[in-house]
Amino acid sequence: MKWYTPALGQVATITGGSTPRRNKAEYWNGAIPWLTPTDLPMPGEGIADVIDTSSKITQEGLAATSAQLLPVGTVLFSSRATIGKLGISRVPLATNQGFANFIPKRFVDAKYLAYCLLHHKTEITALAGSTTFKEVTKTALKKFRVPLPPLSEQRRIVEILDQADALRKKRAEADAKAARILPALFYRMFGEPSTNPKGWPVDP
Repeated sequence: MKWYTPALGQVATITGGSTPRRNKAEYWNGAIPWLTPTDLPMPGEGIADVIDTSSKITQEGLAATSAQLLPVGTVLFSSRATIGKLGISRVPLATNQGFANFIPKRFVDAKYLAYCLLHHKTEITALAGSTTFKEVTKTALKKFRVPLPPLSEQRRIVEILDQADALRKKRAEADAKAARILPALFYRMFGEPSTNPKGWPVDP
């Protein structure tokens, strides 16, 4: 089946973020979550459900910047420095200038859009060019095309990918547990190799 492939600018409103002046105490430690790329997992490590942030700003701080309060369901994509970190807002929040924020149209599932951005991370990163400080502009993102099946199919795809991601996480947890347990089992069975407390024969 061949799906329609609209530009990202057709499936979402794309907006940026901003940072209030740091020397204005009245702009900080408020009630509005303010997201930076460090709040999100590294690219490929999952799509975060963002319900809290390490920093918060006040209403005055928000009003003093070009940032806006983003609605629940906004797809948050880090577009500079480490390109490709992903989250979905589960509370209204604002972001700094390191993001391109996608407010999906009513016919687009937010998680599906996030998975599309994840899948096309390499091609999107290439849009930043070869400059030292890499940044994908909102203009370039608006023109980038992604496949868009009907909404019901988007949700079916999300369900399948969520199941696959859950399995990936379980596998990673199992690998981490094995990495911790196996050395301990070795030492229990054979002792510290450098001191050979069990007196095992030593050969060249």
